Amino acid sequence: MRPHAQPPVPVPAAVDEEGPTEFAISVKTLEEADAALRRAAAGAPARPQGSPPGGAPAAHAEGVETPQSLVGRTIDGRYRLDALRGVGGMGAVYLARHEAIERVVALKLLLPEFSRDPVTRERFYREARAVNRIRHPNVVEVLDLGRTDEDRLYMVQEFLDGESLQERLARGGLPPEETLRIARAACSGLGAAHDLAIIHRDVTPSNIFLVRRPGSQGEEPDVKVLDFGIALLKGEQRLTKTGQMLGTPCYLAPEIVLHKETTPATDIYSLGAVLYEALSGRAPFQADSVAELLVMHVSEKPRPLASACPGLPPSVNDLVMSCLEKRPEDRPQNMHELAGRIDSLLEAMATSSREEAAAVGRALTVEHDAFPAADALMLRVSTTSITAWKEFLQRASAWARRQRGDAGMKVAELEFAVNGIESAGLEARTLESRLAEQGVRDAAARERFDRALEALCTERDTLGGRIPGLEQAEDAVRKAHADARRSLVEARVRLVAADKGARGVRPIKAEPSGDDAAAYEALLDAYIGAGEAASRCRIAMHDHHHAQEAREAGQAELADVQFQLEQLEANRGEALAKLDADAREARVRIEALERRCAELYRKLIDAAAHIPIR
Repeated sequence: MRPHAQPPVPVPAAVDEEGPTEFAISVKTLEEADAALRRAAAGAPARPQGSPPGGAPAAHAEGVETPQSLVGRTIDGRYRLDALRGVGGMGAVYLARHEAIERVVALKLLLPEFSRDPVTRERFYREARAVNRIRHPNVVEVLDLGRTDEDRLYMVQEFLDGESLQERLARGGLPPEETLRIARAACSGLGAAHDLAIIHRDVTPSNIFLVRRPGSQGEEPDVKVLDFGIALLKGEQRLTKTGQMLGTPCYLAPEIVLHKETTPATDIYSLGAVLYEALSGRAPFQADSVAELLVMHVSEKPRPLASACPGLPPSVNDLVMSCLEKRPEDRPQNMHELAGRIDSLLEAMATSSREEAAAVGRALTVEHDAFPAADALMLRVSTTSITAWKEFLQRASAWARRQRGDAGMKVAELEFAVNGIESAGLEARTLESRLAEQGVRDAAARERFDRALEALCTERDTLGGRIPGLEQAEDAVRKAHADARRSLVEARVRLVAADKGARGVRPIKAEPSGDDAAAYEALLDAYIGAGEAASRCRIAMHDHHHAQEAREAGQAELADVQFQLEQLEANRGEALAKLDADAREARVRIEALERRCAELYRKLIDAAAHIPIR
């Protein structure tokens, strides 16, 4: 192992990987991971789990089920498996079709042993919950989750026609603009996940999918983030065992290697490693063993991207290297910040059409009186046009240094206009991007409010329907209580009369007879009757009390739900009003910036007309 500036960090005892990675499907030990890494470096395919050493697949006895043998079957009575699309150590992915509605889908089917494993099963469910919670156009959509008759778990996702970024990079590197646009889309999907406290933890080229649009010819693909199987959801129990880590070694953030807390910055590091590889053709770190690779993530700085990519704009190098900082707090702090920086880079790198470039040249050669007619055309100027103006400004500055009079003032006016247009245009485009993202978040907020309101209204209606029944029950026991009280009064009257009749009797004898016996018999009957009446009255009183409590509790619960409903409606109104106000403020600012650009363009053309160079 090469020397390091810092002592080697402890290496975990196992690397537990899930889903397709660049060098192995499922790696249980560092030794097996090292072997797989060497095979990948040599160009050999990863050995599937259960295959014999050397990469040859294990032979299957005749009649034993294999992933290919399931093609043509119908899963769970709904999904027909039309073709096998991929096989991993934990299961297989099929091109399938919902037989009832004939929708083409992708179906992930776990092997039986993994379907029975509680940790794998929970990760499978967790992936479905995470993706379903995010619901973002740049995150793959989960459509269904279930079990087969053989108790095997399956997950149904939207069918994506295209290729992974890993497959695309196998054909060669990507130009900076295309790489940044792919990263920008991935930022949107991962940012939506982070907004819901979901950390992906395995951002790799194989988990970024480039979707071909139907009928597209040469258009940029849509981007989808895949495989949230090891994502960390806030509030859910960690599934990683002591001494294990999850993820793909080439893209692991230092905090994962050191078993520290993962944050959105963890995914930013992994995305930075993906960007580094896409632009340079190699990962930030390369080593002969996984153990050495993990130590390098923690203790070594990657080679500057610019040294591996001649001609790369310094701003792109700075962006990628900032994502690969060792300390999470030194990286961009969230995907929205990173997306904004990428937008700025894309705007700075954007090229204009030939017509726009020609319009700049024409605007510099026509007479001053004709310039106002070019304003509308100049308002469409792109960054390349600004670049052309900057080049013109350099020549004008050189010319002004050789002149006398107000030549320097005219060049200063030209410089002020160019810089102002560039700054205002960048701010306007940043606001437009934020408005688009805010629109997605606003729609999600409105949907959450509407769901909560609907749930409270349903609960209110349910409770309101129970109140009349509680009131009727209370009336019934109230009447029973009143009847019991009247019976008790009557029993008391009889008891008093019997007691008076027994007072004139001589002291009780062992065996009373005659009038004495009759008097005592009547008194005993009166006491028994009074006791029974008192018992019935007490039971009725308790029933009345409980019915009254039930009715009051129901009314209190209904009042509480009604209060919650009123509060939620008030909060909804305030929140949506705030969202609308923020959007209006942004649009007003954009309009002001557009007017500012128009004013500066007029000054730009006026200043250029007085500078006799072309």
